[in-house]
Amino acid sequence: MTLDLGVAAMAWTTMQTVLQYIGGMTVVGAVVAAACKILVSHFLEREKERYKSELAGIAFSFQTRFGRLHEKRAEAIEETHRLICDTADALERLASNMNRSKDMELFAIFQGQAKKLSDYFRRQRIYFDTATEETVNKAILALIELAHLAYKESFSDREGDRYVVLLKKIEDVKAKSDSARDATEIEFRKLLGVF
Repeated sequence: MTLDLGVAAMAWTTMQTVLQYIGGMTVVGAVVAAACKILVSHFLEREKERYKSELAGIAFSFQTRFGRLHEKRAEAIEETHRLICDTADALERLASNMNRSKDMELFAIFQGQAKKLSDYFRRQRIYFDTATEETVNKAILALIELAHLAYKESFSDREGDRYVVLLKKIEDVKAKSDSARDATEIEFRKLLGVF
């Protein structure tokens, strides 16, 4: 078998041309791939920044909304606590001055405080956890029941069985209002993060 040099040279030239073409296409492909990578990275970075901005706006909106709810909750707990203390003070004054000339005046003050507490808490109880709400509700019910019982009973009959029942009821209500006061205090401390 004889090899024609002309044919071999021509095959070699063709092979070089093909290899140059493939090499050139590889370089062009690499340049195009690098350019695409840069463009896609730039596009993705822009989209990422846009989404970060949107998320920051949404987060700020929620933070503002929940910040206001947090404030309202703090106010509701604080005011409920104050009303419980005021009602307990009025009850204490009533209990220590029973059978005196001003016990009906003190009773009216106690009854007014109990009503203020009941009316306020009914509108604000959504801001309390379930356990605190139940404790405060028990105290309010006991206060209102005592107000109705005390209104019916005679303060001047210090010897009668009804008077003894009234005194026991007052002690029970004091205990329940103390529990409610403690529960609202704990609730407020939790809100502050100090409990």
